[in-house]
Amino acid sequence: MIFRRRSDGQVLGLKELGELHPNVSFPATITDADADRFGYDIVRILAVPAYNEATQRPNTPVITFNAGTGFWEQVTTIHTYTAQELADIAAAAAAALAAQRSAVVAQLDMTEDIQRAFMLVMLDELNSHAALMNSILTAIDSAANLAALKTAIAAIADHPTRTAAQLKTAVLGKLGT
Repeated sequence: MIFRRRSDGQVLGLKELGELHPNVSFPATITDADADRFGYDIVRILAVPAYNEATQRPNTPVITFNAGTGFWEQVTTIHTYTAQELADIAAAAAAALAAQRSAVVAQLDMTEDIQRAFMLVMLDELNSHAALMNSILTAIDSAANLAALKTAIAAIADHPTRTAAQLKTAVLGKLGT
């Protein structure tokens, strides 16, 4: 519910009316007579007329006096877009769509870069395992006896395990390569 102060035309809501008159207990439903005692008129809020959102928009509501009914009313009129406004709206929507598409493509590119870097890290890990396996096979092939085999295998360094942090660091190192 909104009110119009007669003295200056200021429009107030129920909360503001209560704040201006803190010592008054207003009834749950304020009548014209209640508002009149304090120098206010109740403003009737009229429904927004139906409109086509694609070609129209509601204007900012205005408060006017309806001489036919004798009441103050909050009236919302409908603005029909001009051809230029429709073209501007379409251009803005197209630009927003293009920006969204570009952002999606950038995310895809980033995802592809990360996947490529991860693949390169995994390739390095597989090659490291293959090198270790080849060292073991070479030690077996070149050993003349068990003692020589044990000595050759002992000389091969253990393959270290990797942590998640090391994987992240390795992937970051491969980005952009």
